[in-house]
Amino acid sequence: DLLNNNIPIVFYDRICTGLKTERVVVDDYAGSFAAVEYMIQTGCKRILFYGAAPHLEITKNRRNGYLIAITPALLEMPDHPDGFFAINDETASGILYACKLVGKKVPDEVSICGFTDGAIAQSTDPKLTTVEQHGEEVGKSTIRLLIDKLEGNDEGKSGNKIVRTNLVVRGTTK
Repeated sequence: DLLNNNIPIVFYDRICTGLKTERVVVDDYAGSFAAVEYMIQTGCKRILFYGAAPHLEITKNRRNGYLIAITPALLEMPDHPDGFFAINDETASGILYACKLVGKKVPDEVSICGFTDGAIAQSTDPKLTTVEQHGEEVGKSTIRLLIDKLEGNDEGKSGNKIVRTNLVVRGTTK
């Protein structure tokens, strides 16, 4: 209805692919690739990815319960993962907690990398290696696109923006 009534819409971060609208997204692919490539280069051979549909509260709660229950068991296996790449810093901090529960040394025995670079990444011990997604830049770009659209200054401009990420190496990786 909004599109049919020419109401400006700009999606950011989590987009709706079924609608033709302007959007601002983080380069998730490049950020993930850089993080996992770094983990491989620093010696990880068995890297697990933890991910879920992050927009649903029920998924967050169930994922966190699953993570705490399953990760210690995985870490106690003879061929346990030596690296974890998590969909966000909250999940990565849960993995760090599970490693501590079973006595695995991070990063000597297990490397962990998150995605976001929010407050959690700097408040864990050790601090999380993470992919910085530049949330402030995403917000500013979204507002710029929306204001341009509202003021009619968007003629001939591409309304899509990809915000580049960068890897922030801290204490949870080698």
